[in-house]
Amino acid sequence: MHRGEISVDDATAFLIEHTGFERANAQAEVFRYTYTPTYQLSYLLGKVLLLQLRADEQRRLGAKFSLKGFHDTLMRNGSLPISFHRRLLAAEAANA
Repeated sequence: MHRGEISVDDATAFLIEHTGFERANAQAEVFRYTYTPTYQLSYLLGKVLLLQLRADEQRRLGAKFSLKGFHDTLMRNGSLPISFHRRLLAAEAANA
């Protein structure tokens, strides 16, 4: 939509077809995407960065890696930049 390749109606139809949304919900989502086009991408970027952090921790810790421990550390430390989480995870592993 932002490059002019599909219309609002086409995007609405796409969501209806691929998600099962009702027309009103699909249209609301499409309008939300047009009002804040980069907002939704920030969620995807966060997901990618968190998955990369998890993969890095798995490689670094090997058999000592705990998915529960990883999640507990993230939740305990709250909403921080990934670089801060990386340092905190490394410090926690060093103190274990």
